[in-house]
Amino acid sequence: MIRLRFENAAQIFENNAEVIILPVSEITEEIAKKYSGRLYAEIPAIIWEGSLASVKKKLEIVKSYGVTDVVAENIGAIGMAKDLGFKVHAGMTLNVLNSVAVEQYQKMGAVDVTMTFELAFAKLRKIKHEIPIGIVGYGYMPLMKLRACPARDEKGCGNCPGHQVLKDRMNEEFMLICHGKQYSELLNCVPTYVADKGVPEVDFETLFFTVETKEEAEKIYNQYINKETPEFRRTAGLYFRELQ
Repeated sequence: MIRLRFENAAQIFENNAEVIILPVSEITEEIAKKYSGRLYAEIPAIIWEGSLASVKKKLEIVKSYGVTDVVAENIGAIGMAKDLGFKVHAGMTLNVLNSVAVEQYQKMGAVDVTMTFELAFAKLRKIKHEIPIGIVGYGYMPLMKLRACPARDEKGCGNCPGHQVLKDRMNEEFMLICHGKQYSELLNCVPTYVADKGVPEVDFETLFFTVETKEEAEKIYNQYINKETPEFRRTAGLYFRELQ
C-alpha cells in the first residue's frame, strides 16, 4: 500500500494511492470531498499551549467535512484526536524503534504505526506487531525542529515565503520550511529513496513530499511504484546502517 503525504494541497496530482495525507490546515471542504475515504489530516508535530485551541478547532472543522482519520506526529495529539472521535495513525516523528513501542502505541489507540526512519531494515524485519506498520520510503527527512527560525532577522519574518535555503561549510543546501509561524523544520539536503532497494515486507510505504512541485512529486511517485532507480541524488539514510 502506498500513502502520499503532501506539504500543501497544490502538490497533489492524480494518483491511485490508497491514502493521501495533508496538514490539517490545508484541508478545505472541497479537498475533503474530492478525496473522501482516503484523506488523513496531519496534526502538527509541535503544538504550543497558545495554539492548542486553534488546532482543536481545525480538527473539528475537518471532521465536519467527513474526515475520519488523523496522523499524530506527537504523543499528546493522540489523546486529543481520540477525544474528538478520530482514528489515529502514529506518525514517523514519534520515533518508534521497537516492538515494545509499537505495542504501547497500539494500547494508546493507534490503528497503525509508521516506524522511524532511523530504524535499520535488518531490525525492522524482526519487529513484532499486531497492527499494521509502515515506513517512509521517499522524502527529505526532517533533521530538526526549531522554535527560533534561523532565517528570521531582527525585523521579523518580513516577506519570507515560508521556505528558505541554508548552506553548510560543504556548500550543501538544506531546505528550511515554516509551519504556520509556530516552528521551522530543517530538512536533509538529499532525499531518502529506497524503492529499488531491499525493502522489507511492510503494510504500507509513505512518500513524504515537502518541497517538491506537483510535477516533481508525480514523477517520483511513478518512479517509486515502478521500483526504478532515480536519476537524482539520494540516500538510503539509516535503513541499511545501525543507529549509533
